[in-house]
Amino acid sequence: MFKGQRNDKGRPKGSLNKVTSEVKDIIQTKTFELLESINIEKLSETNKVKMLNCLLPYLLPKTTIKIDEQPEQPLFLVEVVESNN
Repeated sequence: MFKGQRNDKGRPKGSLNKVTSEVKDIIQTKTFELLESINIEKLSETNKVKMLNCLLPYLLPKTTIKIDEQPEQPLFLVEVVESNN
């Protein structure tokens, strides 16, 4: 249930600022232009790997590690039994 007064002024929650979206568009355009101007064939193998290293985090989703709350149970139990011999 909504309590209080609604804010009918300003942009809706979660919407992008006009300046922010314009700046992002400019950065994206300039980045594409820069990438198109690079002759990848002329790069050394080391520089190609560095370029991949820099770009892949922006292309692949970030992985998360899920840690179980339960303590890990041992796979087996070793019991030492003394003999009377």
